[in-house]
Amino acid sequence: MTEGLRNGLCANPNGFGPLTNLPDFSYKDGRKTPLGVGQQARLLKQREFAKTVVKFCKEMDFAVERHNRLQKEEEQNRQRILDSKLKPKGKQWLETGSK
Repeated sequence: MTEGLRNGLCANPNGFGPLTNLPDFSYKDGRKTPLGVGQQARLLKQREFAKTVVKFCKEMDFAVERHNRLQKEEEQNRQRILDSKLKPKGKQWLETGSK
């Protein structure tokens, strides 16, 4: 185990933090500073991760909705079969009328 990890530091101190995420300079008139090469790469990588997460969330939502729909259809099918098998007989049939 490296010395930095034992002391609770991240594995690569240059991988994240204000020195790598913030611009090296700023304009006095408030203009935006251009992104550095590392910042640009991290930004693109984070966008790809976000796209992947959104895609997987949509797939999960679709799977959950499909599962619920299939369960509901199965229950309706069972109920339809039971309704066709169980019919009132005798006095109950006469009271409800022949259907």
